[in-house]
Amino acid sequence: MALKQFSPIKTTDQDLNLIQEAIREPLNTLIKNPLNGVKWMANISLKAGNNLVVHGLGRNYLSFWIGNQTAASSITAGTSPDPSKYLMLGATASCKADIFVF
Repeated sequence: MALKQFSPIKTTDQDLNLIQEAIREPLNTLIKNPLNGVKWMANISLKAGNNLVVHGLGRNYLSFWIGNQTAASSITAGTSPDPSKYLMLGATASCKADIFVF
């Protein structure tokens, strides 16, 4: 789910207007952080060679992290046929891993 940028609502209360202006930039910086849209995929099976993995973000992915591998395998990014739907991951050995994609 994409978060919307904060837009101040003008009121007749000057103090409230000042508070809204003071938080607008820091809040929007947090909202724009790509890690807000991270998706965790647990226990994904990868075979030795290329693996096409559906990420489900509904947009092009920016990057990913691999964690909790069940075997020693080097996992690298390949060229995805459609970055809005898939990760192409190359693995040197079969394993299962958690994938955090954002």
